[in-house]
Amino acid sequence: MKALDVDFAAKRRGPVWLGYVAAAVLALIAIQQGLLAWRLQERWSTLQSEMAGLSARIELARQAQRAAAEDRSVEPAYAKDAAALAHVSAFPLDKVFAAVEAARVEGVKVTALEVSANIGTARVDVECVGYDALLKYMAALNAGEMPARWRLRQAQAGDLLRASLESQWN
Repeated sequence: MKALDVDFAAKRRGPVWLGYVAAAVLALIAIQQGLLAWRLQERWSTLQSEMAGLSARIELARQAQRAAAEDRSVEPAYAKDAAALAHVSAFPLDKVFAAVEAARVEGVKVTALEVSANIGTARVDVECVGYDALLKYMAALNAGEMPARWRLRQAQAGDLLRASLESQWN
């Protein structure tokens, strides 16, 4: 049989202080990581609150934009009157009056002048002694314009010939 040699002495390990240093380094790393996570969590909550504030401002801006679009789509009460006034002011009244005043024919009397600026027409009602006088008056009104601006709308014979002449000015 063989003899067994058993040594009960403890094995030598590295220095003990090396374990303490490693534990301290690991503890410092854990503390640093914990502080970094805490800072990141604070920054995350700050960014979330800023994002909520910006979202609220964006929603307010969108509501203001929608309200402005609705305001633009609603015409002011005076818009139609202003447009009609602008249309009337663009109508060449001076040309109509000049044409009617320049056309003087014996036997023709102007009884009415109606101007409809919104549709761009002028109408002259006349009384004539006959068709010849009416034709001369129409020729004087048109004064060589081609095509003729003034045209006969209606004529009614009686003691005096009553006629209505109309012109388009737009």
